[in-house]
Amino acid sequence: DDTAANLDLTDGSSVGSATGKVGDGANFVSASSDVLSRADHATLRPGPDLTIQAWAKFNSFVDFAGIVNKHTSGSNGFQIVTVNTNKIQFYVLDTGGGFKMAETAALSTGVWYHIIATYDSADKIARIYINDGAAVVSDVLTNGIDVSGAADFLVGSHQTGIFANAVIDQVAFWQRVITSTERTRLYNSGNGCAYADLVATDCVTGAPTVIRHRVIQ
Repeated sequence: DDTAANLDLTDGSSVGSATGKVGDGANFVSASSDVLSRADHATLRPGPDLTIQAWAKFNSFVDFAGIVNKHTSGSNGFQIVTVNTNKIQFYVLDTGGGFKMAETAALSTGVWYHIIATYDSADKIARIYINDGAAVVSDVLTNGIDVSGAADFLVGSHQTGIFANAVIDQVAFWQRVITSTERTRLYNSGNGCAYADLVATDCVTGAPTVIRHRVIQ
């Protein structure tokens, strides 16, 4: 089920604000170790299905910097990271300590991208969609995603402390795989979906867990 938990993030480094895709966005600076975090919560764990949304505009592509990240070292959870080939990777980690990854084509700095990442427990495949385009898919995750991890939910940082250089906006999480119609509504021809509309389920059927902070809503 979807939950409009509206979980507040903790600012660990005085993250600045910048013009977001919809309203304000969080301006993450790698050199300042910027990160927003939320302690583990039941609605932020895979259900075992999941969907993660974020809008991001990159100032540079820091190798293995976190966009959205929730996992303990090498063992469970999920992570969306940048790599220095100007790509985004979406990892899901399984109950046997393995992982599978879906990787986008090369992207550009200074451009807003709508990121949707999903994991479907029915086929055990991770998918990532950029700007409502076709899915990039992983190989099958042998043992299924590990839902037991109690790691913090991080925006703007990898759990090992590698920080993004990007403006990130409109972060949301569902414990299900959203539909293609919902993806299209969230992208909204490149205009995004306002925070109030997201919570009111005008863009999707059923409210997400919306990750709130003054600089990303």
